[in-house]
Amino acid sequence: MEYDNIYSDKNEGVVGIMSLDKYEKYLIAHNRSSDYFFSIYDIEDGIYLGSWGSRGRGPNEFLEASRLAIVDSQIIFTDGTKKEIIYVPIEHILNSLLNKKENVIIRREPYPVTANFRPLHIAIINDYKIAIGSFENSRFGVLDAENNIINCSSDYPFNYDEISGIYRGVVYQSMIKSNSRQSRFVISTYQSDIFEIYQKTDAGIDRIYLNPFNHIPKIRPTPGRNSGYNIDRNSSIGGIVNMAVTDDYIYLIYTSKKSAESSYSSHLLDEILCFNWNGEKIRKYILPFPINAITFTVCVNNEYIYGAREYERETIIHKFKMN
Repeated sequence: MEYDNIYSDKNEGVVGIMSLDKYEKYLIAHNRSSDYFFSIYDIEDGIYLGSWGSRGRGPNEFLEASRLAIVDSQIIFTDGTKKEIIYVPIEHILNSLLNKKENVIIRREPYPVTANFRPLHIAIINDYKIAIGSFENSRFGVLDAENNIINCSSDYPFNYDEISGIYRGVVYQSMIKSNSRQSRFVISTYQSDIFEIYQKTDAGIDRIYLNPFNHIPKIRPTPGRNSGYNIDRNSSIGGIVNMAVTDDYIYLIYTSKKSAESSYSSHLLDEILCFNWNGEKIRKYILPFPINAITFTVCVNNEYIYGAREYERETIIHKFKMN
């Protein structure tokens, strides 16, 4: 597989990329350890444009930033501390970095959190928000256009007899990506090879595909406590570590190694599985070297895979040609 190195932080000192998403000729990075949550890179010129989204309690600052989604030329994320969904036009961020303009319009929507409804990450399908997190009677949560909670029946695809109610979402954590064009979304379960595809219609939300999985997350009693469970990383696989989606395909970066082993190696993986939105396997990609699995993304036209790795104290962003 052909590849290019499109950026190195050797001179800028950018640290801690948690995830990458693509918008036109730009990559947007979610930062792990920085004064700003997001950084922007021009991948055609290999230039770091700057960072945006300062941490703090000011009117245009954020205390938390969940994994972002890019929908309708906006970045969308949640600030869990303030319980808000944040919408920011990407062009406004680019203007603030390239032209030193400060007129970034930030729209904030409060969302509900109750004893039985605790969203963690939110995906957008048209006017609806599909949330993963912890919910009393459901696999996921749903909010309408006004952010009212919609009753929705769904369940985990495996046995969880030891864990009841809202604590399922605390123990069995998930990842979600959406496809507004097809009104579908995909949910994967950490430390497993499980992923599910759902369809939203006027009548409700239905699961249209569940992969024939072989590995469910293994649990153990929480050490030092009288009750409770957490994932046994020595018995569970790393599984689906990250997902990227386009209008046509779902891409899963995957490992069959034990979770503790893959975490120790900083999730350096090289195997990407591609499916269509009906769950049919299209092909498998093997990268020429491992990348940090939490950073990979795919461009909209299914032409390139992007990912980052740390090499000799340097963060390098790579572009891989999909043959």
